[in-house]
Amino acid sequence: MSQQPSHLRATDADDSVRAAQEDESDARAAVRDARAAVSKIETAVNATRTAVRDGQTSVRGVQAAVSSAQQRLDKWMDSNLMEGQIYLDLKEALKKEREALRDANAALDKREAALKHTNAALKEANAT
Repeated sequence: MSQQPSHLRATDADDSVRAAQEDESDARAAVRDARAAVSKIETAVNATRTAVRDGQTSVRGVQAAVSSAQQRLDKWMDSNLMEGQIYLDLKEALKKEREALRDANAALDKREAALKHTNAALKEANAT
């Protein structure tokens, strides 16, 4: 078995070092890409949380409007000063406000589902 000349062994070693450096560079790039992906997911999570908070604020506003309409209706009924048409108008307004509350609740449910989806994606990204 013949031995390689020393200049060939040095070239093989240089090639091995270069290959290892390229592997390290590729690994660092993969880590940077993964961190960027996690950052994007975190941004999406934060945006979804903000949307959920905004939806909750909207729901509270609609609930306050419904409560106010109910109080106006109760006051009218107690004082018996209004006529039947005003009662019907208030009843219709209350119905519309309740529909708006249902719509706001549905929007909140969608936002919460988006948050769960984003959290699942974040967990999956963290797991890899």
